[in-house]
Amino acid sequence: MKKITYEDAIEILGVANKDLIFNMVDDIKEKKIGKKSLLVIDEIIQNGKDIQQFIKDIINHFRNLMIIKSSKNPKNILEIDDMERYIKQSESMDLSYILKALEILTEAETQGKWSTQTRIILEMAVIKMVNIEETLSLEERIKRLEEGFVPRKQADNKSQTLQNQVKQKPYIKEEKNKKKSQFIKKKKNTKTSRNNR
Repeated sequence: MKKITYEDAIEILGVANKDLIFNMVDDIKEKKIGKKSLLVIDEIIQNGKDIQQFIKDIINHFRNLMIIKSSKNPKNILEIDDMERYIKQSESMDLSYILKALEILTEAETQGKWSTQTRIILEMAVIKMVNIEETLSLEERIKRLEEGFVPRKQADNKSQTLQNQVKQKPYIKEEKNKKKSQFIKKKKNTKTSRNNR
């Protein structure tokens, strides 16, 4: 009787192998969308893999990265092979990046349950993940604006302007008093001149 191998099981279940997922996540992080990520999706479909199952596999992969990134002792929580490989991959990502990827993928999984266009949904999710860093950067800028955040350089310039204005105030006041005194004196001289006539 032939022994069923790991590769056979993957073929039967329509599940993508770990190497493919690791490589695809690396490609997404490195923004290799056209040359790598979308071609992998095409390869998965050509090989008859279940796209919805593939989305679940990537979600599980990012879930492992999330736990590794946020836990001091991930080995106590996760029972997985290639723990060191997961740890190494997580080092190139912020936790915010991983959480955003999970948000995109879970949304894609939900949409895929009711759609006949699961390939398009997966491709859209991949494109969104490629642009996560730009999205997070934009969200941070919007958040800072909403909180009234002023960049340090701009704040320093504003502070310096206010200091200069404060320094100038006594001088401006002195100039005004001087002009006022000259005006009064001139007025008196004009009045005296008229009286003498």
